[in-house]
Amino acid sequence: MIDDTVRKLADARLLVTSELSRGKGAEPIRVVDVAHEALIRNWSRLRGWVKDNREAIRIERQIKSDADAWLHKEKSQDYCFRGRG
Repeated sequence: MIDDTVRKLADARLLVTSELSRGKGAEPIRVVDVAHEALIRNWSRLRGWVKDNREAIRIERQIKSDADAWLHKEKSQDYCFRGRG
């Protein structure tokens, strides 16, 4: 049922679907992104999901940013303890 709903919304170009690789031999992660702002404005359940996950999304972005900074600091062991300062 969920797959059918996602497919119909993607066919209507309201959602965009993709898959992200998790590494060799691992199942890919299926991703669904909102492609049209009208969905967020008019679909109260979706608005609730976005609101409920906003903090998790912020934390995920912070972790990615920190990991990218660490990679650019040549993976220094000290950088993990000192942070950006």
